[in-house]
Amino acid sequence: MRRAAILFILLVAVGSIAYQAPYIKVIGEGWIYAPAVSQVGGRYVGALVNISLIVTEGSGNVYVSTSPLTEIDMQATAQIAARTACNLLGLNFSKYDFLYMVRADSIIVGGPSAGAVMTILTYSVLSGKPINRSVMMTGTINPDGSVGQVGGVKEKMEAAISGGAKLFLVPPGQSVVTTYSYSYKKIGPFTVRYITSQRVNLTKLAREKYGVAVREIGDIREALSYFLGVKISEKESVKPSYPSTIETVINEVNSRIKSETLRILGEASTRKSQANPLLYYTIVQLIAKANSTIRLAEQAPTFRKMLLYRESLSLAKEAELLTYSETSDALEKKVKEIISDFSNLANRTAPCWCDACILGLQYLVQAEIELADAEKMWKESLLDALSAASKAYADIFIAKQLTEQQAEKFRNKLIASKDLLTDTSAILAYSQALVQGPGKSYLTNARIFYDLAKKYLLNGEECKAAIALVESQSYAELALSYEQALISQKAAQNILERSRAKAALLAGETQNCSMLPAYYYYLADSSRSFQEKYLYYRLAAHFSQLLSGNHIVSYTQTHSNNSKEKPRNPITPSQPQTEAENEIDLKKLALLVILIALIVYLAFRKH
Repeated sequence: MRRAAILFILLVAVGSIAYQAPYIKVIGEGWIYAPAVSQVGGRYVGALVNISLIVTEGSGNVYVSTSPLTEIDMQATAQIAARTACNLLGLNFSKYDFLYMVRADSIIVGGPSAGAVMTILTYSVLSGKPINRSVMMTGTINPDGSVGQVGGVKEKMEAAISGGAKLFLVPPGQSVVTTYSYSYKKIGPFTVRYITSQRVNLTKLAREKYGVAVREIGDIREALSYFLGVKISEKESVKPSYPSTIETVINEVNSRIKSETLRILGEASTRKSQANPLLYYTIVQLIAKANSTIRLAEQAPTFRKMLLYRESLSLAKEAELLTYSETSDALEKKVKEIISDFSNLANRTAPCWCDACILGLQYLVQAEIELADAEKMWKESLLDALSAASKAYADIFIAKQLTEQQAEKFRNKLIASKDLLTDTSAILAYSQALVQGPGKSYLTNARIFYDLAKKYLLNGEECKAAIALVESQSYAELALSYEQALISQKAAQNILERSRAKAALLAGETQNCSMLPAYYYYLADSSRSFQEKYLYYRLAAHFSQLLSGNHIVSYTQTHSNNSKEKPRNPITPSQPQTEAENEIDLKKLALLVILIALIVYLAFRKH
């Protein structure tokens, strides 16, 4: 009897444990082929990589398992792919976990070129839309959803065709590529290698030789229509209204900057004869450049005026500081005055900002970076240190003028949310993994702003943190896009057109609460270089999302099923799967344990 009681207790305990065991809700799973490049015998050949994905309810974790091992940029690519797919579907990324499994027969070169394909796969799994297996593509995925250029396009096309593709999608400007052939000639004891380049039209080659279509796409939304039959179109972008309220404020600030510049130039001109003789001509050149910059500002479009007046004020201040370089105490006193001005302004700022105040706060954040640079360079290069301090002075002066403006109808409070911090971290990590060339300087700026944002958050300065994070995102995206723009003029034009359209759409949607995004939009339009235009368009877009409290662009979706596979019911965060579906296996397990226990009990009883 005692043994029977013990067995009964064990039976109940085991059954209870089995029934109450924790479980993970699986949202969905799927797989896709990604054309890649592998190195075999010293040459590059195309290869197909199988990427599978399981999505569960979770907390925004992304895991990548690869075999063979790939480069670390695959992890960063998976992060951006998952986030982009969630944004397109309007889902909260932080409510899911993603497990990507990458399988290849040989070691593949890099991982970013699978970014667009991984985004397609993630969208398919989250939405339940089946993948059209006759379509394959290559291309990186940028944080804004655009598709970036890759290498080895011809080899990847050949791999896709061998895998049964009837349509191969490539990034913009890459349907025509340059290939290289090598020949060798023995000359005496030496072997000379000759390299011959050839332009290959992949569209023509694929059509005539394989009967396969090759198309260029610039955005992941275009790819979704081919892979999933999903039509995603952004709302029609309309040029935002001209920000006349900000223009009025900036005109007043420009007038004050010009007056301050002329005042300092007068002092520098008076004192230049007292300066160190070795620096006399440097001072004269700075004064001349400041005056010429003022003349440029007077002829510039409204919103560019402030940038040029800022430069003239910085040059004038640098000239003035150099006139004090003969006496170290006097020079140190002047620099301390700049630091004191910064501290006084930083300590009195309020948490609620109008458009002009937000803009002023940006200048204040920039001034903090410049003062830190000046401190680092003080003992290494006095001239560089004074240049940085002079820029800080100009930014502090402008910040003060802007934050004193009260003639605006909009007032907004910027919040640096956890999502904004994690989004910025992911974009920064992705850019660091991909950017290897000229974009590195912009990546450095992105890192500086990100580190500063973390410091602000620790100090409870959420407004400054939000601005620093927006700056960090924009610079990280610029680093990526700048390197892609260098590939061809067509690529650069495509990037700017898309960023401009996105900025116009978002700035137009937030006009009822802020005109700051419109200010950046028009500033970008009046800029000349790719870097300035792209940076200001991205600032317009990011500030629009931040000020409206919406981090997801609105889209209109229509679906047409062009796949023979049977689609799964779309799954959303609020309805991932029913409780009964997820618990049914656990109930079966509990019943099985009870049944086994009863069998053991009866067998034991017989003995």
